[in-house]
Parts: sequence; C-alpha cells; structure tokens
Amino acid sequence: MNPAQAKLEAAIIAVHQERARHDAGIGSVGTPEQLSHVERELTQMLDDVMQGQCLPQRVGLGRAVVDSWPLQHELTDQVCKAVNAYFALERASQPP
Repeated sequence: MNPAQAKLEAAIIAVHQERARHDAGIGSVGTPEQLSHVERELTQMLDDVMQGQCLPQRVGLGRAVVDSWPLQHELTDQVCKAVNAYFALERASQPP
C-alpha cells in the first residue's frame, strides 16, 4: 500500500466516524451533507489511486475543507494530508 492510499483510507474512516457523531447529535465538524460529499470525493480519489491514476479535476476538495472547517481540527488536517498525498502522486506521474 502506498502512502497516498493509506492516508486516503484513514481519512475516509475518520470522515465516516464524524458523520456517525453527527447522527448521534455530537458532531463538531461540517454538516452531514458536507461530510457525505467529502467521503464520496475521497473514495473516488482512492479508486483513482488503486487504478494507478490521479485526475487533476479532483482539485478543490482541500480548499473546500480548509474554507469551511476549523483549521486546527484533526479531521481537517487528516483530509488535507490525504488530498495532498493524492496530488503528490499526480505530480509525480507527470513527465518532466
């Protein structure tokens, strides 16, 4: 498993757990709708990585999270690290 895959999987689990906290009435980040969107995007990124591709049109998720979630929150950090790892793969796959 490459580092991007591991970070994406961990971020998906963390977002899913935050959605469950919202369902229990104790969520602290985003809305259930935002979390569902983020989880879908991360899952698509993971699928891309597992297929050996990274798609530049996925840009925007990190910005959306940073703009709407608390910057110091662990989930914000985890999602951003996963997105950054994904785009590091995309940059590495481009010819020099």
